[in-house]
Order: sequence, then structure tokens, then C-alpha cells
Amino acid sequence: MAMPMRAFWQFSGYCDRVLTAENIDHLQLIVTGQAGGEAAVEAMERMAKVAPNPVRYSQHAVIAASAVRDEEGFNALRGMS
Repeated sequence: MAMPMRAFWQFSGYCDRVLTAENIDHLQLIVTGQAGGEAAVEAMERMAKVAPNPVRYSQHAVIAASAVRDEEGFNALRGMS
């Protein structure tokens, strides 16, 4: 808990702003879906600029996430010290 109180509340405010921006995006999507036609095309172009590519995990991250801890080896190393 080394974060100063002021920094905590500043970051807390950022979370609210991010959530608000996400809610606005959802609302715009609903409105343009009802409007249809050209508005829907413009909305898709705006969304492509905001989030152009999906997040792709590197092969190393996938291997690290699926790694299993070797408890026997860990206990053997721990016993050496």
C-alpha cells in the first residue's frame, strides 16, 4: 500500500471515466443500430478506429498460463536451503 491517497483517488476517477466512455459506446451502437443505413456504416468505421485489432497473446504467454508447478521439485529445492 505504498500508493499515496491522492494518487488512489486520481486512478479511481480514471476508472469511472473509462466505464463512462464504454457505456457511451454501447449507447451509440444501440442508437445507430436502430437508425440503420449510413449511420451504421459510420459507427462501424469509428469502432474500427477505436479498437482496430483484437489482442493476441504470444506463444510464451500461452505456455506460461498453462504451466503446472512442480511441487516435488520445489520442495526438494526448499529442503536444500
